[in-house]
Amino acid sequence: MNQVTSLGLLVLVASMIFSGISISAVAQTDYN
Repeated sequence: MNQVTSLGLLVLVASMIFSGISISAVAQTDYN
């Protein structure tokens, strides 16, 4: 159960980082 929770948190953090990078890329594209 502990490994499953750690994996879930890892996926959550990874998706948040990926989402932030995507938003940053879109924002930079809009400004340019």
